Amino acid sequence: MQFQFDSFSAFIAMGGYGFYVWSALFVTFAALGAVALEVFLRRAKLSKEVTAYRARAERVLAARQRSPEQKSSAQQKTGSAETSAATEFKATEESDHHEPKT
Repeated sequence: MQFQFDSFSAFIAMGGYGFYVWSALFVTFAALGAVALEVFLRRAKLSKEVTAYRARAERVLAARQRSPEQKSSAQQKTGSAETSAATEFKATEESDHHEPKT
């Protein structure tokens, strides 16, 4: 078997085109590495989003399956805060829809 180049330095020089050849090779592998990294990061982010979505779906399903006594006690605990927030929202909404009297 006969090699194209006589020495390792001749291989690096590539007949005077070494800078172009090696820089093109570097840019190509850097781009491939960036794509692989982006895919890895996007997959990790998507995995976290799916986990959060599944946990939320389980919480919603559990809340729908609760007994009526548990629902009423949970509403009583949070009812006062929700009622005041709802009343405030309605008052703001009503004041926004009234036109000024002239």
